[in-house]
Amino acid sequence: MLRRSQLHPYQRRIARTIIHTPQVGVFAEMGLGKTVSTLTAVSDLYESFAINNVLIVSTLRAAEHVWPQEIEEWDHTAWMAPMVRMLLGSARYRVNMVQRCVLEGDQHVAIINRENIPWLVDYLDMQGWKWPWDMIVLDEST
Repeated sequence: MLRRSQLHPYQRRIARTIIHTPQVGVFAEMGLGKTVSTLTAVSDLYESFAINNVLIVSTLRAAEHVWPQEIEEWDHTAWMAPMVRMLLGSARYRVNMVQRCVLEGDQHVAIINRENIPWLVDYLDMQGWKWPWDMIVLDEST
């Protein structure tokens, strides 16, 4: 397991910028650690009670593999692994996960692929539910 002390100075700076800037874009080359920098900020925001729930919107491949694996790979973010709610798969499964997020009010990190965002918005609206996420991470701007 990787340790927080192994973050590069620029990754720590990215995390601090995310924490202190309400709306921010992080643009860096592939492989420079945008994901762990973002997860570091998310972890710190959770631990300081600045956020309750986060929604990560990504490509399907990154949503299925990159984000969950990266959460478990670092000692300072692994504690969030049991909080992960995958809003992927069949509509029935997604409904179950969204209900856990909204009705149970559990603290969570929801991960969804961008193609399912219209479904999510429509489903929440049909149920008359408010948006339960106070932080949104948009991955892969291209």
